[in-house]
Amino acid sequence: MNEIEIRQIFGNPGTTQLNFLKYMPKNLNYYLALQDGISIGMAEGYYLGFGFHRIS
Repeated sequence: MNEIEIRQIFGNPGTTQLNFLKYMPKNLNYYLALQDGISIGMAEGYYLGFGFHRIS
């Protein structure tokens, strides 16, 4: 993720999330949404507003 300059991750609660967050690099920001559609909208808005890569 650092190689492609990803700094923001948008997601929602789930069973696989705990392991991801445990090993996530410290320089990434994680934004929590309560529904997956909301996290996708957040990621897309981030891309449209700032032009950076996004992960949802």
